[in-house]
Amino acid sequence: MRRTIACAALLVATMAVPLAGSASGQAQRQPGTVSFFVEDNTSQAANGDTVTLSTLEEGGTFSPTAKTADAEGEFTHKASDGSVKGTGSWQATALLSYHSFGPATADQVAFFGLPTGSEGGDAKLAVHLTPESGGAGFDAVLDVICQLGTPPPSAHEGITLVVQRVGLNFNEIVEGDNLFIRS
Repeated sequence: MRRTIACAALLVATMAVPLAGSASGQAQRQPGTVSFFVEDNTSQAANGDTVTLSTLEEGGTFSPTAKTADAEGEFTHKASDGSVKGTGSWQATALLSYHSFGPATADQVAFFGLPTGSEGGDAKLAVHLTPESGGAGFDAVLDVICQLGTPPPSAHEGITLVVQRVGLNFNEIVEGDNLFIRS
């Protein structure tokens, strides 16, 4: 979490205006939206395959009330032996659900040097994966979990990814750093 928080804190501290949308040129953040950052998150499927996923440097945003999301990033899919099976990009198409764990505690803010509005939560996003090798790509559900605030005991920092039509369920969190910032 330290790398993501350091990057996000630097980004937020150096900007005098709200974060812009993704490179796709979509609208700026509106009040009540949540910015999020995902850095080098890895999860594993039952067959030993792993997926590592990050947002682009500027992160992404979602609106819990409108159920919209604006985020994109990169992924790498590896076989259990570590060989690369595929790489590509991903783009959020909708927010399916968001459960806030509340604002970061005073101890968390002090320890990590968090920006104003930092909170924990669990965001489920509909995403589309586009392999560099080409093709139509794959729809998936990306679950992003940040343990700030007061998370339930079952919550673990990281991501899970369920890829539709191919039955790949990367449901074991290996490692990851995430941050949510409510505007």
